[in-house]
Amino acid sequence: METIFDWYIKERVILQRPVGELTLDMVQQNNDRIIKMLDKGRPLVHVVVDARQITKLPTNLLKMSNATSFLNHPSLGWVVTVSGNSMINFLGSMLPQIGTLRRYRVFADLNRTVTFLKDQDATLDWQIAKHELIT
Repeated sequence: METIFDWYIKERVILQRPVGELTLDMVQQNNDRIIKMLDKGRPLVHVVVDARQITKLPTNLLKMSNATSFLNHPSLGWVVTVSGNSMINFLGSMLPQIGTLRRYRVFADLNRTVTFLKDQDATLDWQIAKHELIT
């Protein structure tokens, strides 16, 4: 399993794209990397998780919640997941209920995600976005 990380908009929007089977260890490693990026970013920093290429993921909500401490980071803005997978959508809908995450949405495609972020945060500079990351 690999995870691609990059700034979609430097210091403001993180793009995370996990590919393949996602284990709890990988979730923790991804969490640690996101925290480092949030520490370097300029608040509010939004996270886009393109989960369309995940083939398997952990289903223990408590362990998943414990492995995603970035969700409580003070610089965190919106977390937006892109997925058509019903299990990922279900787990994503549970996150706000078991933690403090309130700014969370799931969309079926990246275009809706970008439109949503544009509507939510007018301070984002879309002229410097790495659009090639989402095509």
